[in-house]
Amino acid sequence: VLTLTLRADRGVWHPEGPSGPGLTIEALGETAAPLSVPAPMIRVKEGTRIVASVRNDLNTALVVRGLCARDGAPCSPLAVPAGETRAVEFPAGHPGTYHYWATAIGAPVPFREMAGAFIVDPLEGVADDRVLVITEWTSLSPAQLGEIMRADDAGRTAAAGFAACNDAQTR
Repeated sequence: VLTLTLRADRGVWHPEGPSGPGLTIEALGETAAPLSVPAPMIRVKEGTRIVASVRNDLNTALVVRGLCARDGAPCSPLAVPAGETRAVEFPAGHPGTYHYWATAIGAPVPFREMAGAFIVDPLEGVADDRVLVITEWTSLSPAQLGEIMRADDAGRTAAAGFAACNDAQTR
């Protein structure tokens, strides 16, 4: 059994290292550790039972996706209201490389810093691999991102939003 306790919160991320500039972001971390980008990697053997809890220290609701059995069945999202904790228990499922992710802005796809790898190794052996988790980051506010997601032509609106953001940064 793997017992996993995660939390979502706002924190400062230094993408260029400790001496680089700090950016305030929403991120996931293990409860007893700092927040991390990417989110903590989950790596288990096939058949492992996972008991996971997610505490939401953000001031808005959180939806976590991908914390489920990887067996081909639909994966239900885990809704975690602000200031609360929710738990889920499941078998790891089939061997493979998967991901889990969370959103506090209602994004329908993985976006921003709250994403991590979920790897299920076969019972015999472990792959000699490297795991890369690639996420996106933007300086747009959650409200601006929400506008883009609700737009009729999100691609066109996103391009305009990013252009406006870049214009403001170059002034």
